[in-house]
Amino acid sequence: MTETIAVPEIKVKWLRGPETIDFGRPNTYLVVGQRGTGKSSLLESIATRYPKVIDLFGSKDSECLAWCKPESPFHDILFIVGKGVTVVSQWPQVSIDELTLKDFEDHQVILTTHVFYSSSREYFSALQQITELLWEKRTSWTEPWIVLVREAANWIYSRLQIVKDSNLAKADFVQLLREARHSGLACAVDTLRWTSLDKEVRDVADFFFMKRVGAIGLPKDLRFIYRYVQPFSMMKLDPEVFVMLTSQGNICIGKFDYPIWHKEEKENILHKINVQVSYEGRKLEQGLNVTVFEHSKIMETYIANKSMGKTAAMLKRSKDTVFNQVKRHDENIESVGYCYECRTALSPLEKEKVKKIGRPMIH
Repeated sequence: MTETIAVPEIKVKWLRGPETIDFGRPNTYLVVGQRGTGKSSLLESIATRYPKVIDLFGSKDSECLAWCKPESPFHDILFIVGKGVTVVSQWPQVSIDELTLKDFEDHQVILTTHVFYSSSREYFSALQQITELLWEKRTSWTEPWIVLVREAANWIYSRLQIVKDSNLAKADFVQLLREARHSGLACAVDTLRWTSLDKEVRDVADFFFMKRVGAIGLPKDLRFIYRYVQPFSMMKLDPEVFVMLTSQGNICIGKFDYPIWHKEEKENILHKINVQVSYEGRKLEQGLNVTVFEHSKIMETYIANKSMGKTAAMLKRSKDTVFNQVKRHDENIESVGYCYECRTALSPLEKEKVKKIGRPMIH
């Protein structure tokens, strides 16, 4: 029997409807909004309504590890880690090379994150392998599982490892969302930009959540919602508030409780939950949990002075951290034509390779 857990409350007021949100179904949830509007916390609130959470496509700051906090409603957690990577913690782990569908069946929360891999290429390759396992091997089901996609770009980037074309990767992403229900997989996706991709995903989303849109406003095809919610209100929505459009055309405004275990913006989650990561015998310093914005700053600083020592001193990072970020940057560009981290941070350096220099001495 599935354990009953406490979940953050979600309240809605129907403006055009009403409709029941059936969390017993493998629905697709899309959340769109600016940075800092509570997209990830809403995804977590939705996810707690499912018996199993699979949190894979996360941000660079490892926010998915917040499920490991004692305040989290789940405690049966499994880490998926890269080849040659060891994670020292109180939670079990499985290497991506040994992962099977039974590993998902045996645990409540299954997660992986950038820091569990020695390179971005290995991380995105692992995401591709996990996607194929879930979508192709889970041919029958009795209860739905939910897959969290905190950054839609991560899923698309992982598909690029296979199709090698950004348009095909986007089309593949939409097709996987369509087919998820056949494997009993609910998908909760968030994204930043109002692009053509968002329109395509909206067409397959059962429930589409809009957070604060700021001065950009709603795209043209959604402006009919302004008949129910004032434009100024949409610009100023608090992080715990959303406007939702369903696939049946119903509209509501809602509010959800903030998950108390959610990772805070500047929180060092590895330190908080006492997790240490080693790459083939070399211990990872806590500072190597580099966000996409820190990565882009390292690239900009290093390109400006061509010195790892100066870059490390200016940014208060180790030379080894700078070296790894430079190496990661060039590997991304060599693999798919752009650096994922720089693109996410809107850096103009996303396609500019950095000339590598010798690895710094590690003392």
